Amino acid sequence: MKTTVFLGGGHITSALCAGLRLAGDQRRIVVYDRHPEKLRELRNESRVEIARDLKSAIGNAEMLIVAVRPSSVGEMLEEVARSAAIPPRLCVSVAAGIPFRNLRQWLRAPVRCERCRVRCAGSGEG
Repeated sequence: MKTTVFLGGGHITSALCAGLRLAGDQRRIVVYDRHPEKLRELRNESRVEIARDLKSAIGNAEMLIVAVRPSSVGEMLEEVARSAAIPPRLCVSVAAGIPFRNLRQWLRAPVRCERCRVRCAGSGEG
């Protein structure tokens, strides 16, 4: 089974996980956050697995969704690079303003990168 891993367990991750489950997505979803105590509610609401450490979170990740503050992206992805024997095939960034070349550099791997733009309902912006 393919695994989607979210780095960061905040509001964006919560909304995306809920949307995936409402759409019927049955893939394994693993969420890692440096503060795991805030993830209990997310686990119950969206049937996700909570990773206690980064290495176990990304162990079989096919897709890595980076949903942390832009100021934390570099540090988190460098930690991913140190922890992952095999990098994820796809890295999707929700963090604003981070160039793909930086994502690849921090991951130290030729990973396919995409950007996720979150559209606010009724705003006409995205």
